[in-house]
Amino acid sequence: VSGPAGGTWYRIGRCLGICVFGLEVCTSTPSSTTPAVRLPLLIRIALLGLATGGRTSAGSAGLAWTSSPADPAPLDVLASRRGREVATAFAVGELIADKLPQIPSRLAAGPLIGRAVAGAAAGIGLAGRSGAVPLRQLPVPVLAPGALVGAAAAVAGGYLGSAWRRRAPFGSDLPAALGEDLVVGGLVYASCRR
Repeated sequence: VSGPAGGTWYRIGRCLGICVFGLEVCTSTPSSTTPAVRLPLLIRIALLGLATGGRTSAGSAGLAWTSSPADPAPLDVLASRRGREVATAFAVGELIADKLPQIPSRLAAGPLIGRAVAGAAAGIGLAGRSGAVPLRQLPVPVLAPGALVGAAAAVAGGYLGSAWRRRAPFGSDLPAALGEDLVVGGLVYASCRR
């Protein structure tokens, strides 16, 4: 969440993404003296994978908006203006399409495999960004844990999101879907923030 350090959106995003998920002590006025708690990389990858299980495009959109052109390839391309536009378009399209009744179940083989692949890619991207090394230069033993954790968490997120949507205590699916969108946004923020 961007904005001035004391701005309303900053405080809302900080409290939602940090306090709700227990990542850092939240104060009413953010300051540079607030102690930041960094989660271990595999935990952040798991959170991003869970978000990707809820919305397939969440991982790429989160990385696009929190990476910079100075990050190692391919994140520099994702962080470019065009990369952010494409990632945002996919994320907005998915947010809208997810509410339509004719969309197939996320637990069908195709969508679930897609979420697993997207979760693995997001895990690799987050690991590469954390290492500040181009992905092509990272050995497989370094990339494999991020890919496996991201994919497994995406599958788990797909099942959890589906269970929530089926059992939510609302009269229609829309409030449950909007609640899921908020949780996905919080997970992306918690995992991708710098």
